[in-house]
Amino acid sequence: SPTSSASADVPKSREERLRDFYSTRQSTESAVAEQRQSEARLLKKPEPDEAAKEEALGLRKKGNDLFEARDYEGAVEHYTAAIKAASSSVLHSNRAASYMMLGWWDQALRDTKIALRKDPDNLKALERQGRVLLALDNLDSALEVTADLEVRGPREKFNGTERPSQGVRRLRWLAQAARNPCTVEECRAVLEQFGSKAELVSPLGVRLQKKLAQVLVERSDAIDNQRKIRPALAYNKRTEKDGDEIQELTPFAEEALRITGELLKDSPDDADLRYLRGRALVRLGRHADADEQFQRGLKESADHEQINSLVE
Repeated sequence: SPTSSASADVPKSREERLRDFYSTRQSTESAVAEQRQSEARLLKKPEPDEAAKEEALGLRKKGNDLFEARDYEGAVEHYTAAIKAASSSVLHSNRAASYMMLGWWDQALRDTKIALRKDPDNLKALERQGRVLLALDNLDSALEVTADLEVRGPREKFNGTERPSQGVRRLRWLAQAARNPCTVEECRAVLEQFGSKAELVSPLGVRLQKKLAQVLVERSDAIDNQRKIRPALAYNKRTEKDGDEIQELTPFAEEALRITGELLKDSPDDADLRYLRGRALVRLGRHADADEQFQRGLKESADHEQINSLVE
């Protein structure tokens, strides 16, 4: 009715606004307090009895066997059951390792944090936390963990002196090299260090693969440079002397095509990937397919500057 509509438009008084503000603030503070209490309860459970410890040990051993057999989901189930029986830093660290193999990076990070709260000297959990932060593309935090490991972590003899273990040195190199690789060789060098499919599809793995696809396309464009889709692209003229070099560059475009194809399975709406895939197709002479990729990219991002520069 007109009366109710008019009353709805009446601005709230200062007192009402303050009451709403403090009500929202109290709700937020209550939620934070409840989360902290939940974490505190997890860390301060009553000491389990011997029977519970024995049960947890058996479940942990079974989880270890499943992990070795690459049944990571089964390992998670057994570590979780063991944690419920008798929680420990080792169990949370082991479950984090299983989560890492599954690509469940947020869960893995949470478990490494709990493991380190329970035992700050659990260096295996600390190293896993560094690897998780690396996979999440949080390179600064990964380097902070690495610095801690270089001080407290395992060491090895080398030319009469001691140095951090290979795993710790590898973590530092990856965190530094992954920041801004600029060439095909630099991208490949980092990606070759990824030992699991989960790492390849992690946030860092995806970023590096996109960068590799970009530099592969740029390398394959060394002769033609980028051409416009119409009309020059349809009849891409090349001289006979260019033939050998073109053949040498074709594998770069083919690799870019493979990489973008894999990434688009998980990110079909990524206009940048459509652009890179289209450019690889141009290099391979598949102009109609390239045009299709560019058009699909524009559907996702109508103002994509690089695609528009090719199709105008």
